[in-house]
This record gives sequence, structure tokens and C-alpha cells, in this order.
Amino acid sequence: MEIERTAKLEPIKSQSIDMSELDLLEEALVGFGTKRKPGFLHLDEFKVLGDHQAGKEILARLRQILETRASTLRVVFTVSSVDKLNLIFIEDNAHKNYERPFANFASNVHWEPFDIGFLKHLRNVFKNKKKKLHDLEHLVEFFDSVERNPEIMRWLFSSLMLNADQSISEAGNAVINEMGSNHGWDIIWENSSPIRRIVLYMIADGQVNITGVSGKARYKELSGVVPRQNTILNAIASFRKTENLPVECVKKENPKITDHTFRIWLLWRNLNELRIERGKVNG
Repeated sequence: MEIERTAKLEPIKSQSIDMSELDLLEEALVGFGTKRKPGFLHLDEFKVLGDHQAGKEILARLRQILETRASTLRVVFTVSSVDKLNLIFIEDNAHKNYERPFANFASNVHWEPFDIGFLKHLRNVFKNKKKKLHDLEHLVEFFDSVERNPEIMRWLFSSLMLNADQSISEAGNAVINEMGSNHGWDIIWENSSPIRRIVLYMIADGQVNITGVSGKARYKELSGVVPRQNTILNAIASFRKTENLPVECVKKENPKITDHTFRIWLLWRNLNELRIERGKVNG
């Protein structure tokens, strides 16, 4: 968890979250904000608390801390997987709400994709005279190629600051590959069969009715072979059993990638990695 109080408190970081860090947060919020000018608290990747072994206790304590400061504090929760965030906030009638301390605590707000103003903001934040940071044309081109993903752009600017000789294109490729490594997606990819890779790519690429005629045609186009009857269905079923794979398989004919950055990472895979040698593997 990271706590930062507008230059009045040094960032506090650790690999895990526990009750002692909530004590630090509560201390940091003392006198932070007023009714006329509320403080702003940003909690990023909030979904990790849902998977934490002491998540329920931590969430209950955190809600207590925040509710006692409701008149002087505004809280924004952000996350890479909206579906996991919903599991913390949406009321769970089956469990009478006691397992969801944050049920009905906040409202969902839809943000439009960032525009060029976001790039100008990042450029000012990183404040560097390097020409590539001021090359808006190529920055916008890359920004659009990653579907205006703000997380990837932050990483890109950091990489350009550290590697002066890299072009925006080179830095972009390195950043996306590094993100895959940091999240463990590269391991999932390496351990996946060609069939699973193809189906994952198809989901990321927005294939509709993936188990139908159009899905099978796209599979053949990518792999070079015709899928057997249950090839795609079996791959989708295997995703449910794969840890840390941000794929929602509620509707088997239309599974979804729930992490936008993971989706972009998949779309940047080399299509040659999807080909299947005829006669060896066809599901």
C-alpha cells in the first residue's frame, strides 16, 4: 500500500497490507481536509483487498476509518479489473452483506478515454528537455495504438526518462513486454498450449460468438487448422481454473478480458506464436 499526503507525508510502501498500515493511514488523515475544503484520497488497485487473506477484516476497518471522516474526505477507488472491484462494492444478498463491508459505499463513475491533454500533463510531470518527450505526433500515435491506456503511457514516460537512446516505438515495445513480466502474464502465455493462446488472442481481439461459426473461422485463420468441435469450449473452461488470469467466462460464447492492460498486452503478441503445425495439435 502507498500513502502520500501532498508532500507532507513521505510515501510508505510494502509488499503486503496489514492492520498496522491502516494505523498509519488513520494517523495521516488526522486534520486532513475540512468541510469547506475536503481532502482527496486515492486508493489504487483496491481489488487486492478482496483477495487478501485478511481482506474482510481490513475492509471493515478501512470503511470505519473513512466513514468517520465522510464530511471532510472524498475517496476515489481505481482498479485495473472492474469486475473484481464490483465484488467488493456490490451488495451480496446471498451472504447478507456481512462479507462485503464496502457494499453500497461508493458509486460507479464512467470516465471518457483520456485525450492529448493527458499526454501534455505527463510531459509536464516528467519535465524533461529530451526531444522525444516533446514529440507529440509519435506520442499520440503510440497512445492510440494502446487504446489510450493511461497505465501504459505512464510506464512509457518513465522508460523514456531512463533510456535516452530509445525511440518511442522501442520504448513502447519494451514497456509492454515488461508489464507482462511484472504481472506474470508472460509465464501464463509460455505455459499455455497453442490452442489457449489462440482463444485468448481472439477474446482480446473482440471476437463475437467465439464458439460459433465466425469464431471457428477466425480460429482457422489464426492457427492454420480447423478446430474440432469442443476445442474452443475446452480452452475457455481451462481459463476458469487458471489463477491470475483476468478473463471472465460467465457467457461461454462471449468471454471477456477484464483487465484492459492485459488485453493490450495480448494484442501485441507475435501472431506467428499462434500458428499450429498441421497434424500435431488441432484440439
